[in-house]
Amino acid sequence: MTFSSEKNLVRGFFSALAEAPVESLHQTIADHCVPTLTCYLSFPWRQIMGPEPLAKEFWEPLKTSFTAVQRREDIFFAGKNPGDGKIWVVSMDSLSLFLQIIV
Repeated sequence: MTFSSEKNLVRGFFSALAEAPVESLHQTIADHCVPTLTCYLSFPWRQIMGPEPLAKEFWEPLKTSFTAVQRREDIFFAGKNPGDGKIWVVSMDSLSLFLQIIV
């Protein structure tokens, strides 16, 4: 099993998120995720639950503060969780800030 359709759903979400203007981030997240989503992030956020908090607490401040942020995916895989039988898609990435330095 390659889990291609599940991976494509997640990649579509990341593309929509990258292209979404700040004012429509909440709707973009809500269109692609379940209302009970749990997002695990690094410090200081740790865990954010729900589309609106994810937009308001993480994505809106990030996209407002840094306009040239790019997502660089380091790990991306999918598989069936033997514990609950559900299909999980995992993406671990880095957000990089690219600045143009004018000399």
